[in-house]
Amino acid sequence: MLIVTAVTVIVPEVGRREMSPLRFPSQITLAGWNLENSEPLVDEPETELSLHRLRSGQEYEYQQGDNEIAIALRLYSPTFGNVESYVRRIYGSSHREAYREGEDRYLSGIGNYRVFHDEETAYLTACVAPEGESTVSVSDYVNQTNATVFSPQGVIPRVLAQRSLRERRCLWVHLSTPLQGESPEAREEVLEEAFEEGFPKWQRLF
Repeated sequence: MLIVTAVTVIVPEVGRREMSPLRFPSQITLAGWNLENSEPLVDEPETELSLHRLRSGQEYEYQQGDNEIAIALRLYSPTFGNVESYVRRIYGSSHREAYREGEDRYLSGIGNYRVFHDEETAYLTACVAPEGESTVSVSDYVNQTNATVFSPQGVIPRVLAQRSLRERRCLWVHLSTPLQGESPEAREEVLEEAFEEGFPKWQRLF
């Protein structure tokens, strides 16, 4: 306790460090899709250390014949991966209600995600961390990050203080596509295929 107190007196910036935003590329390819547009979602990234801050974001719009997909990537850090709280912060009441009526699913090798829809659009949403599978709930996120503490690729950076002991970053991925007269289930399949294709590329952004 004496050592910790001395350090905080000598180096008052401890605990108040700035958080680096994730730098999103202007283009991320998806097999079978044409990238039509890409634009930032955050004008001024918040860098002060504080819970549940939106650090950076980028939206990508893709076209495949008559199919359209919009993929919004937002980095929250430090956070606990509560996807429902992100939806509440960003979207209106009808979107939030549709989310609550949605369904959590699991894709082997990828992780958990949630699909839902309103009268016009189908959605897929999940939290992607630097390691492990995707999550939706706080409990899944905490369990996932705890499980990766001693992963082979993460031990050395943590020992060298290059990374936090427990991961507290979430790349919130939010996909959407118009129903275009089709069933929500059919459009959800389109989103699931895009999510499976994009997941490893989004995770590598860290």
